[in-house]
Amino acid sequence: MMAELDIGQHCSLATCKQLDFLPCECDLCGLVFCKDHAAYDAHSCSKYDSAAAAAHDSKQSACTSLSYPCSVSGCSSRELVEIRCSLCGNCYCLAHRHGDDHKCTSAPDVQKEKLPKTTQLVNKMLNAKSTISKPAKLSAKSSAKSAATTSKIALIKLKQHATGDKSIPDADRVFFNVILPRGSHKRSMPMYFSQSWFVGKAIDKVASAASVSNKNNIAGAQRLCMFEASSGHVCPSGLKISSLLDASSDVSLYSGATVILEYADESTEHLPLLESYLNVL
Repeated sequence: MMAELDIGQHCSLATCKQLDFLPCECDLCGLVFCKDHAAYDAHSCSKYDSAAAAAHDSKQSACTSLSYPCSVSGCSSRELVEIRCSLCGNCYCLAHRHGDDHKCTSAPDVQKEKLPKTTQLVNKMLNAKSTISKPAKLSAKSSAKSAATTSKIALIKLKQHATGDKSIPDADRVFFNVILPRGSHKRSMPMYFSQSWFVGKAIDKVASAASVSNKNNIAGAQRLCMFEASSGHVCPSGLKISSLLDASSDVSLYSGATVILEYADESTEHLPLLESYLNVL
């Protein structure tokens, strides 16, 4: 009688014990099983739960290290790209990237700056007034009145067609005729904004309403900027619109003014070929 060949191994599962000539060794618990019980759930592997938990923690750690948390208290959002405020230097999510959304403590105090500038402007006007002869003064007054009337008529027409965020109170609205970037499906569109918004937020709102490409949240990408139409000067994204409504500021806007949206490098201060944009008016 031939001796029994010593090949194969018995399944380690107590309820099986089947002899398998091609047994499988579990890479977690190290025991040997038949092909029917080789899977983790088939033999209720004692090491599976701890191994799965460790893998999950490792994956979470890797994801966390590759994302940027929002600095706003109570916000749990994270972004895959770094969005840093140019004023306070902190990182924020898309929803809080504008200064007014994260209550930026480094934003210029418009109200404190506005009064001294206004006082300087009034004094300058009074000094100039005393040196002008009476006929010239009457002529200037007539010209100013005519310009004011024209501006009011333009604003009325603008308000009839302007679109914007309906939650903005009427008293807080400021109206601009926005010339869109070259190549847009529209040449211009009238819109209204909140005076308390930062310029950067207004740009985002226009881009969304006009379906214009906006990559301002991507580092290194060409930025979508707002320019004053009368002079071509850039309207800084980190300033509030209300600060630009001050007649003594470097960039002066008013309700009913025309602004231009165009792509430019971050260092651009003046829009080239300004007249080519004004031809659309």
